[in-house]
Amino acid sequence: MGLFAIVVYGAILGVTVFAWMRGGRAERAGATFNLAAAILVQVAHRTAAAEALPLALLTVDGLLAVGFLVLALRYASLWVGAALVFQAIQFGLHATYLVRHIPLNITYARVNNIDSFAIVLSLAVGVMAARRGGPGSASHA
Repeated sequence: MGLFAIVVYGAILGVTVFAWMRGGRAERAGATFNLAAAILVQVAHRTAAAEALPLALLTVDGLLAVGFLVLALRYASLWVGAALVFQAIQFGLHATYLVRHIPLNITYARVNNIDSFAIVLSLAVGVMAARRGGPGSASHA
């Protein structure tokens, strides 16, 4: 695991704690979904056979996308919409690698980590907006 991936996982954990301390219901749920997906990704990397890994990652991304979609439909907040778009990008990345039978490589890792960080950033912005009760927050919806 590279340094940037470690930073992303640290950010996921930190934002989850921040969401549980200061966020609203949507922020706590979104952060928990994201943390659960991060844990499942690590389990998949450690337990799935090499040929099954892309499908396992695609499945985890699909589940996270559905979670964000439910939050988007329920709360209609800007941060959930942003997280959902970034999750769609990640799902597309995994689907492309799966369908085209491309082995996971450094480009995949970089795009995946940057996109994961963007999701975490969306969650952090959502928590900050919830604290203020601003227009991007779920509590404002």
